[in-house]
Amino acid sequence: MRKYLLILMLPLLFFTSCGADDEYENLLEEGNFHQIFTLTSTSLSESLNEETLYYNALSAYRISNKTKAFASARLYAMVYGDDETDHFITMERIIMYLDEGEEALEAGAYLRNANALRKSDSVYYYRLLNDNYRFGEAETFLSSIESQLSQSELCFTVINGNAPSARMLMALEQLHEAEGTSTAFVTAMTIALQRFADRDQFDLPENLINRSFSGEKQYALALGDFYFEASDYNKAIYYWSLVEDTYQAAYENRMQQLRRRIGLVI
Repeated sequence: MRKYLLILMLPLLFFTSCGADDEYENLLEEGNFHQIFTLTSTSLSESLNEETLYYNALSAYRISNKTKAFASARLYAMVYGDDETDHFITMERIIMYLDEGEEALEAGAYLRNANALRKSDSVYYYRLLNDNYRFGEAETFLSSIESQLSQSELCFTVINGNAPSARMLMALEQLHEAEGTSTAFVTAMTIALQRFADRDQFDLPENLINRSFSGEKQYALALGDFYFEASDYNKAIYYWSLVEDTYQAAYENRMQQLRRRIGLVI
């Protein structure tokens, strides 16, 4: 798709060439992103240049001008797409983060094949695949990086990657088997319980809850919230009551929410 767009654009583009601009690099090191963006935008209004376009996209990204960053990175990828330099990799990374569809997937696949995905990039790319219903590809990709991750890192990658619920449950089971009801497990379970609630899948983690809960206060609070969302108020009250002495304000706030929901406003 990019090559087709480039063919359409070629008659409109006027190219100049020059070496890397030290001024942009110095300003970048100083953190003067707005100045870089202004200078490069002015220059690009007169002619197209590889280095100028690169710094324009990068500075726009740094100042959160997402529309301009994506447009410049996309143009760079189309015009200089055969130039597999660090600059090109950076542009592909910007595209991956700023688009949510096919172009983001193409950029992620390029970074993956170029072994240029950082750990944070991998989590994002995994989520991107899941969000675009590429579940098979997501699982294949996860298998390819699994050896680089600890059990807790794997679990958080799956949960934060918006994986299918059954896959999240598997990761939680594996983490609990490896670490028991550790701090990492409680944190992961707290996040996952909200995911299950948002998907109206309240029965799915029941067995794991019964096997893993042993009185942890933070876990109890999360379970009370989970069963409140499920409208299982007896269980919600039970788990919340376990934290009344430790998290008194949180307990009172939740009990007030419960009274309002069932029509007992005080």
